[in-house]
Amino acid sequence: MTDWLDSSNFAATELSADLTDVATALTPVAITAFPAGPATFLVVLYGAAFRSPQDDPDREIVKVTYTDRAATPWTITRAQEGTTAKAWSAGDNCLLAMTSGMLYQLQDAIDLLAPLVSPSFTTPTLGVATATRLGIGAAASATDRLYVAGVARIYGSADVYSVLSAGAVAVTRTADTNPALATYLSASGVQESQPRYLVSVSGKNSWGNGTDVVDTNLYRSAANVLKTDDSLVVTGSCAAAGYAVGATAGIDATVALAKLTTGGANGSLTVTKGIITGYTAPT
Repeated sequence: MTDWLDSSNFAATELSADLTDVATALTPVAITAFPAGPATFLVVLYGAAFRSPQDDPDREIVKVTYTDRAATPWTITRAQEGTTAKAWSAGDNCLLAMTSGMLYQLQDAIDLLAPLVSPSFTTPTLGVATATRLGIGAAASATDRLYVAGVARIYGSADVYSVLSAGAVAVTRTADTNPALATYLSASGVQESQPRYLVSVSGKNSWGNGTDVVDTNLYRSAANVLKTDDSLVVTGSCAAAGYAVGATAGIDATVALAKLTTGGANGSLTVTKGIITGYTAPT
């Protein structure tokens, strides 16, 4: 983690005592404009005869560290950022100023953030939701909004999550009452209060009107049995095991009637659209 240097506006003072070129402590005349502490920052030392550090060719940058600015002298580290330590006299200037090292520190921090946004990130246009796209694992194409190369896992908890892999979605829930899929209609940014369509983890399909809770279902009730708790209307025809439901109401069927005696014959009963249309008595 970056150890950020502290700063303060218009922090300047003079040395209250001479400073040798190997000294590691500095005593300032005034302290109130400097950071209260604990603090670490850079100051520029330059001669009293010069109006600014730029004018003094022997200027020196030192790092100041203290816990409390009132606890003088301050600890210093000499000859920072390519400058050379030299002897200074009481009355020479001490200025907390922006240095190139501080700017480089800021740039380094920005560079550390770059990988977080570099994978196919396009700066969004305000007011246009589709302007943003993000690619993870591979470059996104121009039509991608979220591109994931590999497996995408969306977690609600350790037992509630969905996995998208190779175009298929696997859903895990804690109970069948937790929907695996719910669809809603929306208008003018307002979503309906209830889903139009629900799919449970077991595959139970339920439908509703978007305002009330779902009221129609179709599900597996037992092995090889599909059931609804509501009504089912068939438009057209439906055939199953020799029985046919036609376009009009009623059932078409022919039922064999068992013979009554050993030497007798079977009979039959024919139903067309729910009406008996033929009968042969068994003997």
